[in-house]
Amino acid sequence: MPLGAIRDAFEDRMMDGTNMGFRRSDALLGVVILTDENDCSYENSVNLSFSESLCSNQMEPVANYKSFLDTYAGGPTRWATAIIAGKGPGACSSGFGGADEATRLIDFRTQVGTNAIMSSICDGDLSIGLHDALDLFHSACDAIIL
Repeated sequence: MPLGAIRDAFEDRMMDGTNMGFRRSDALLGVVILTDENDCSYENSVNLSFSESLCSNQMEPVANYKSFLDTYAGGPTRWATAIIAGKGPGACSSGFGGADEATRLIDFRTQVGTNAIMSSICDGDLSIGLHDALDLFHSACDAIIL
């Protein structure tokens, strides 16, 4: 649940003081998501039957997480995200093992637009995605109007 974890870190953990002082108004908020699974974040507690998967229903719309980050960071140009996940189509594998296609993260990347990139975890080399992340964060910092 990487999208839900982002909101928890910047909402719940700010309220309880755990991450207090982390966010600076004069800085770009950079978010890196690294996963080998699809996102299955949900807003409220769910009741699942024994054979039911969390990813099958009751998930919060991806747009809610973009909206949360836009508000939290002070606008869509004040944050950027680099996603390293199963890029599809379908599942893939590498030296890291197997990865599910991260359809919700692909949708999230599309909704975020130019301040988001996505690399495949199945490239088998995280340095590719992390290098791309640094390039994105550098260009997004340069674009900030303070």
